[in-house]
Amino acid sequence: MLEVKNACVSYGKSRVVNGISLKIEKPQTYLVLGRNGVGKTTFMKSIIGLLPMDSGSISIDNVDVTKCKAYERSQKGIAYVPQGREIIPMLTVRENLQLGCVAHKKVDFESKMEEVLTYLPDLTIHLKRKGGVLSGGQQQQLAIARALMSDPQFLILDEPTEGIQPNIVMGIADILKRYQKAKGIPLIIVEQNLHFARRIGDYFMIIQKGQCVKEGTIDELTDEVSAKYISV
Repeated sequence: MLEVKNACVSYGKSRVVNGISLKIEKPQTYLVLGRNGVGKTTFMKSIIGLLPMDSGSISIDNVDVTKCKAYERSQKGIAYVPQGREIIPMLTVRENLQLGCVAHKKVDFESKMEEVLTYLPDLTIHLKRKGGVLSGGQQQQLAIARALMSDPQFLILDEPTEGIQPNIVMGIADILKRYQKAKGIPLIIVEQNLHFARRIGDYFMIIQKGQCVKEGTIDELTDEVSAKYISV
């Protein structure tokens, strides 16, 4: 179980996240939705330890990790696929995958890579190519594969469909659902693509001005709710 209580996060004197809570248990998929600039990515970065919380707490399986550094949270099972993918373009696909488990001494690289590539087989023929020459969809698959190399207990993805062709988007949804079913891990996904959200999600939260303004089961994410809180 991953639980965040009353998270408040600021950039300088500007409060960006104001009292958001989230609780997710295996193997659920939780969507974090909202327009651009409302605090979604800031909230995710506070969960993984890249940004400090002004107040609030985060726990993994009832163990407080609020003061843990980002690499310590990673070792405790949180993996992150950042917005914009952020692969290392001058490294090969294989080398990018190695980065995913470098801080996880218990992970055997070769066997884990073989396992991960069963879910993302399109990367297999590109292992010796530099990440920067891959297509956008392939780079997104590589970013996901890199996160999976840590054998995570919780997987957070920030805008995984951004800039991706619709047919590839649905393929990514299927990959994530297959992996989740096999491993029983929770997913937290920041997203604006509602078709993707409804296909993959169990629960959702909508953020406005740094606060949660609506949450519920995915069946409650109606067109009316979307029009009120998400659509421009």
